[in-house]
Amino acid sequence: MKKGTTELIKFQMLRTRLGENRRCVAGLLECLWQGVASNCMHGDIGRFSDEEIAAMVDWNGNGAELIDHLVGTGWLDRHSEFRLVVHDWSTHAPNYVKGNVKQSGKPFADRVPGALPRTPLGTPDSPTPGDVPGAIPATPPPSLTLPSLVKSNPTSPNQDTLVQPAVARADVFDLFWAEVHLRKSKQEARTKYALAVKRIRAEGKHADPHAFLRERMRAFAESPEAHPTDRAPIHPSTWLSKGRYDDDPETWKESGNGKPDRKDSSIFTDEMRDNKTPIDEF
Repeated sequence: MKKGTTELIKFQMLRTRLGENRRCVAGLLECLWQGVASNCMHGDIGRFSDEEIAAMVDWNGNGAELIDHLVGTGWLDRHSEFRLVVHDWSTHAPNYVKGNVKQSGKPFADRVPGALPRTPLGTPDSPTPGDVPGAIPATPPPSLTLPSLVKSNPTSPNQDTLVQPAVARADVFDLFWAEVHLRKSKQEARTKYALAVKRIRAEGKHADPHAFLRERMRAFAESPEAHPTDRAPIHPSTWLSKGRYDDDPETWKESGNGKPDRKDSSIFTDEMRDNKTPIDEF
Protein backbone atom coordinates (compact mmCIF):
# COMPACT_ATOMS: atom_id res chain seq x y z
CA MET A 1 0.00 0.00 0.00
CA LYS A 2 1.36 3.41 -0.97
CA LYS A 3 2.23 5.93 1.71
CA GLY A 4 -0.64 8.23 2.56
CA THR A 5 -3.42 5.92 1.34
CA THR A 6 -4.94 5.58 4.80
CA GLU A 7 -5.14 9.38 5.06
CA LEU A 8 -7.27 9.78 1.93
CA ILE A 9 -10.84 10.98 2.37
CA LYS A 10 -12.16 8.06 0.34
CA PHE A 11 -10.33 5.67 2.68
CA GLN A 12 -12.05 7.30 5.65
CA MET A 13 -15.40 7.12 3.84
CA LEU A 14 -14.92 3.40 3.20
CA ARG A 15 -14.18 2.91 6.90
CA THR A 16 -17.40 4.70 7.77
CA ARG A 17 -19.51 2.71 5.32
CA LEU A 18 -18.09 -0.66 6.36
CA GLY A 19 -18.00 0.15 10.07
CA GLU A 20 -14.46 -1.24 10.33
CA ASN A 21 -11.25 0.13 11.83
CA ARG A 22 -8.23 1.39 9.88
CA ARG A 23 -6.35 -1.89 10.16
CA CYS A 24 -9.19 -3.97 8.72
CA VAL A 25 -9.87 -1.62 5.81
CA ALA A 26 -6.17 -1.40 4.94
CA GLY A 27 -5.98 -5.20 4.92
CA LEU A 28 -9.12 -5.45 2.78
CA LEU A 29 -7.72 -3.09 0.14
CA GLU A 30 -4.35 -4.84 0.15
CA CYS A 31 -6.08 -8.20 -0.39
CA LEU A 32 -8.06 -6.62 -3.22
CA TRP A 33 -4.98 -5.33 -5.03
CA GLN A 34 -3.02 -8.54 -4.54
CA GLY A 35 -5.98 -10.56 -5.79
CA VAL A 36 -6.28 -8.35 -8.87
CA ALA A 37 -2.56 -8.62 -9.62
CA SER A 38 -2.74 -12.42 -9.41
CA ASN A 39 -6.11 -13.13 -11.05
CA CYS A 40 -7.00 -10.25 -13.39
CA MET A 41 -3.89 -8.16 -13.99
CA HIS A 42 -5.67 -5.86 -16.45
CA GLY A 43 -7.94 -4.68 -13.62
CA ASP A 44 -11.14 -6.21 -15.07
CA ILE A 45 -12.26 -7.53 -11.70
CA GLY A 46 -15.87 -7.66 -12.88
CA ARG A 47 -15.17 -11.05 -14.45
CA PHE A 48 -15.72 -12.40 -10.93
CA SER A 49 -19.06 -12.41 -9.16
CA ASP A 50 -19.68 -10.23 -6.10
CA GLU A 51 -19.38 -13.20 -3.74
CA GLU A 52 -16.10 -14.24 -5.37
CA ILE A 53 -14.69 -10.75 -4.87
CA ALA A 54 -15.89 -10.85 -1.25
CA ALA A 55 -14.03 -14.14 -0.77
CA MET A 56 -10.95 -12.64 -2.42
CA VAL A 57 -10.75 -9.95 0.26
CA ASP A 58 -11.92 -12.22 3.11
CA TRP A 59 -15.15 -10.28 3.60
CA ASN A 60 -17.84 -12.11 5.58
CA GLY A 61 -20.75 -9.81 4.81
CA ASN A 62 -22.99 -9.25 1.82
CA GLY A 63 -20.93 -9.25 -1.38
CA ALA A 64 -23.23 -6.92 -3.31
CA GLU A 65 -23.17 -4.35 -0.51
CA LEU A 66 -19.38 -4.52 -0.34
CA ILE A 67 -19.17 -3.77 -4.07
CA ASP A 68 -21.57 -0.84 -3.65
CA HIS A 69 -19.30 0.61 -0.96
CA LEU A 70 -16.11 0.10 -3.00
CA VAL A 71 -17.74 1.76 -6.01
CA GLY A 72 -19.34 4.53 -3.96
CA THR A 73 -16.01 5.51 -2.40
CA GLY A 74 -14.04 5.36 -5.64
CA TRP A 75 -11.96 2.18 -5.31
CA LEU A 76 -13.84 0.37 -8.09
CA ASP A 77 -15.70 1.73 -11.13
CA ARG A 78 -18.70 0.23 -12.89
CA HIS A 79 -18.04 -0.42 -16.56
CA SER A 80 -20.33 -1.20 -19.48
CA GLU A 81 -17.95 -3.84 -20.89
CA PHE A 82 -16.19 -5.31 -17.86
CA ARG A 83 -18.93 -4.73 -15.25
CA LEU A 84 -16.32 -3.61 -12.70
CA VAL A 85 -12.77 -2.27 -13.04
CA VAL A 86 -10.22 -1.18 -10.46
CA HIS A 87 -10.12 2.62 -10.33
CA ASP A 88 -6.91 3.99 -11.96
CA TRP A 89 -5.28 0.55 -11.87
CA SER A 90 -3.17 1.48 -14.90
CA THR A 91 -1.57 4.21 -12.78
CA HIS A 92 -1.19 2.48 -9.42
CA ALA A 93 -0.50 -1.16 -10.42
CA PRO A 94 2.91 -2.57 -9.39
CA ASN A 95 5.63 -2.20 -12.01
CA TYR A 96 5.81 -5.94 -12.66
CA VAL A 97 2.08 -5.94 -13.43
CA LYS A 98 2.52 -3.03 -15.82
CA GLY A 99 5.27 -4.99 -17.57
CA ASN A 100 3.10 -8.11 -17.87
CA VAL A 101 0.18 -6.11 -19.21
CA LYS A 102 2.42 -4.47 -21.80
CA GLN A 103 3.64 -7.88 -22.97
CA SER A 104 0.05 -9.13 -23.23
CA GLY A 105 -0.74 -6.53 -25.88
CA LYS A 106 -4.04 -5.65 -24.21
CA PRO A 107 -4.75 -2.33 -22.47
CA PHE A 108 -5.64 -1.90 -18.82
CA ALA A 109 -9.39 -2.19 -18.34
CA ASP A 110 -9.65 1.32 -16.87
CA ARG A 111 -8.17 2.69 -20.14
CA VAL A 112 -11.01 1.16 -22.18
CA PRO A 113 -13.95 3.60 -22.70
CA GLY A 114 -17.11 2.54 -20.92
CA ALA A 115 -16.79 3.77 -17.33
CA LEU A 116 -20.20 4.53 -15.84
CA PRO A 117 -21.00 7.45 -13.53
CA ARG A 118 -21.09 6.72 -9.82
CA THR A 119 -22.74 8.26 -6.80
CA PRO A 120 -20.77 11.28 -5.53
CA LEU A 121 -18.45 10.58 -2.60
CA GLY A 122 -20.30 10.71 0.67
CA THR A 123 -23.77 9.91 -0.70
CA PRO A 124 -25.20 7.26 1.67
CA ASP A 125 -27.01 5.18 -0.91
CA SER A 126 -25.37 3.92 -4.10
CA PRO A 127 -27.48 3.99 -7.28
CA THR A 128 -29.64 1.05 -8.17
CA PRO A 129 -28.94 -0.63 -11.53
CA GLY A 130 -31.89 1.18 -13.07
CA ASP A 131 -30.41 4.58 -12.12
CA VAL A 132 -27.23 4.05 -14.15
CA PRO A 133 -27.70 3.63 -17.92
CA GLY A 134 -26.09 0.44 -19.18
CA ALA A 135 -25.15 -0.86 -15.75
CA ILE A 136 -25.06 -4.60 -15.23
CA PRO A 137 -27.04 -5.36 -12.07
CA ALA A 138 -25.22 -7.41 -9.44
CA THR A 139 -28.53 -8.29 -7.77
CA PRO A 140 -32.08 -8.29 -9.11
CA PRO A 141 -33.66 -4.80 -9.09
CA PRO A 142 -36.65 -4.20 -6.81
CA SER A 143 -39.99 -5.01 -8.43
CA LEU A 144 -43.52 -6.03 -7.55
CA THR A 145 -42.60 -9.70 -7.62
CA LEU A 146 -39.14 -9.51 -6.06
CA PRO A 147 -38.81 -7.37 -2.90
CA SER A 148 -35.81 -5.16 -2.30
CA LEU A 149 -33.39 -6.22 0.41
CA VAL A 150 -32.56 -2.63 1.38
CA LYS A 151 -35.66 -0.53 0.63
CA SER A 152 -39.28 -0.69 1.75
CA ASN A 153 -41.65 -2.57 -0.52
CA PRO A 154 -45.03 -0.78 -0.59
CA THR A 155 -47.98 -2.76 -1.80
CA SER A 156 -51.35 -1.62 -3.05
CA PRO A 157 -54.75 -3.19 -2.30
CA ASN A 158 -55.07 -4.14 -5.98
CA GLN A 159 -51.70 -5.87 -6.15
CA ASP A 160 -52.34 -9.45 -7.23
CA THR A 161 -48.83 -10.81 -7.53
CA LEU A 162 -47.03 -13.44 -5.51
CA VAL A 163 -44.20 -11.86 -3.53
CA GLN A 164 -41.27 -14.24 -3.21
CA PRO A 165 -38.38 -13.83 -0.78
CA ALA A 166 -35.07 -12.88 -2.36
CA VAL A 167 -31.80 -14.63 -1.48
CA ALA A 168 -28.76 -12.37 -1.34
CA ARG A 169 -25.82 -13.48 -3.48
CA ALA A 170 -23.56 -13.50 -0.45
CA ASP A 171 -25.84 -16.17 1.07
CA VAL A 172 -24.96 -18.69 -1.67
CA PHE A 173 -21.98 -19.98 0.30
CA ASP A 174 -24.10 -20.23 3.46
CA LEU A 175 -26.54 -22.47 1.57
CA PHE A 176 -23.60 -24.71 0.68
CA TRP A 177 -22.28 -24.57 4.26
CA ALA A 178 -25.63 -25.81 5.53
CA GLU A 179 -25.01 -29.08 3.64
CA VAL A 180 -21.48 -29.86 4.85
CA HIS A 181 -20.70 -32.80 7.10
CA LEU A 182 -18.06 -30.99 9.19
CA ARG A 183 -18.44 -27.30 10.06
CA LYS A 184 -14.81 -26.32 10.61
CA SER A 185 -12.55 -23.67 9.02
CA LYS A 186 -15.48 -21.81 7.47
CA GLN A 187 -13.48 -18.84 6.16
CA GLU A 188 -10.93 -21.07 4.46
CA ALA A 189 -13.78 -23.07 2.96
CA ARG A 190 -15.40 -19.85 1.71
CA THR A 191 -12.24 -18.99 -0.25
CA LYS A 192 -11.94 -22.52 -1.69
CA TYR A 193 -15.63 -22.42 -2.58
CA ALA A 194 -15.18 -19.26 -4.67
CA LEU A 195 -12.25 -20.86 -6.51
CA ALA A 196 -14.25 -24.03 -7.13
CA VAL A 197 -17.15 -22.02 -8.55
CA LYS A 198 -14.72 -20.20 -10.86
CA ARG A 199 -13.23 -23.50 -12.05
CA ILE A 200 -16.61 -25.16 -12.66
CA ARG A 201 -17.88 -22.10 -14.50
CA ALA A 202 -14.76 -22.08 -16.72
CA GLU A 203 -15.24 -25.75 -17.59
CA GLY A 204 -18.80 -25.02 -18.68
CA LYS A 205 -20.14 -28.45 -17.71
CA HIS A 206 -22.78 -27.20 -15.27
CA ALA A 207 -25.18 -24.29 -15.80
CA ASP A 208 -25.36 -23.53 -12.07
CA PRO A 209 -22.10 -24.25 -10.21
CA HIS A 210 -23.65 -23.33 -6.86
CA ALA A 211 -26.50 -25.85 -7.22
CA PHE A 212 -24.03 -28.49 -8.44
CA LEU A 213 -21.74 -28.03 -5.41
CA ARG A 214 -24.67 -28.12 -2.99
CA GLU A 215 -26.01 -31.31 -4.56
CA ARG A 216 -22.61 -33.02 -4.48
CA MET A 217 -21.87 -31.97 -0.90
CA ARG A 218 -25.30 -33.16 0.20
CA ALA A 219 -24.64 -36.58 -1.34
CA PHE A 220 -21.15 -36.73 0.16
CA ALA A 221 -22.34 -35.71 3.64
CA GLU A 222 -24.85 -38.57 3.65
CA SER A 223 -22.27 -41.15 2.56
CA PRO A 224 -20.02 -43.40 4.72
CA GLU A 225 -16.97 -41.66 3.22
CA ALA A 226 -17.86 -38.47 5.11
CA HIS A 227 -17.96 -40.28 8.46
CA PRO A 228 -14.98 -42.68 8.55
CA THR A 229 -14.19 -44.63 11.71
CA ASP A 230 -10.49 -45.18 11.01
CA ARG A 231 -9.41 -41.57 10.40
CA ALA A 232 -10.46 -37.96 10.75
CA PRO A 233 -13.14 -36.76 8.32
CA ILE A 234 -12.03 -34.58 5.42
CA HIS A 235 -12.47 -30.83 5.92
CA PRO A 236 -14.85 -29.05 3.53
CA SER A 237 -12.02 -26.76 2.36
CA THR A 238 -9.90 -29.79 1.46
CA TRP A 239 -12.89 -31.45 -0.21
CA LEU A 240 -13.29 -28.35 -2.39
CA SER A 241 -9.61 -27.73 -3.17
CA LYS A 242 -9.06 -31.35 -4.21
CA GLY A 243 -12.08 -31.28 -6.50
CA ARG A 244 -13.82 -34.12 -4.68
CA TYR A 245 -17.10 -32.85 -6.12
CA ASP A 246 -16.01 -34.46 -9.40
CA ASP A 247 -15.73 -37.92 -7.79
CA ASP A 248 -18.08 -40.69 -8.76
CA PRO A 249 -20.60 -40.62 -5.87
CA GLU A 250 -20.66 -44.42 -5.89
CA THR A 251 -17.11 -44.44 -4.51
CA TRP A 252 -18.32 -42.55 -1.44
CA LYS A 253 -20.46 -45.53 -0.46
CA GLU A 254 -17.40 -47.67 0.16
CA SER A 255 -15.90 -47.96 3.63
CA GLY A 256 -12.83 -46.08 4.74
CA ASN A 257 -10.84 -44.68 1.82
CA GLY A 258 -12.64 -46.77 -0.72
CA LYS A 259 -10.41 -49.74 0.18
CA PRO A 260 -11.74 -53.12 1.32
CA ASP A 261 -12.51 -53.13 5.04
CA ARG A 262 -10.31 -55.00 7.50
CA LYS A 263 -12.37 -58.18 7.34
CA ASP A 264 -12.11 -58.36 3.56
CA SER A 265 -8.38 -57.70 3.73
CA SER A 266 -7.80 -60.61 6.12
CA ILE A 267 -9.75 -62.98 3.86
CA PHE A 268 -7.74 -61.83 0.87
CA THR A 269 -4.51 -62.39 2.79
CA ASP A 270 -5.60 -65.92 3.82
CA GLU A 271 -6.34 -66.79 0.21
CA MET A 272 -2.90 -65.60 -0.84
CA ARG A 273 -1.33 -67.65 1.96
CA ASP A 274 -3.28 -70.79 1.04
CA ASN A 275 -2.43 -70.52 -2.63
CA LYS A 276 1.18 -69.55 -1.86
CA THR A 277 0.98 -67.05 -4.71
CA PRO A 278 4.18 -64.96 -5.12
CA ILE A 279 3.47 -61.39 -4.22
CA ASP A 280 5.20 -60.20 -7.38
CA GLU A 281 2.31 -61.51 -9.47
CA PHE A 282 0.08 -58.84 -7.97
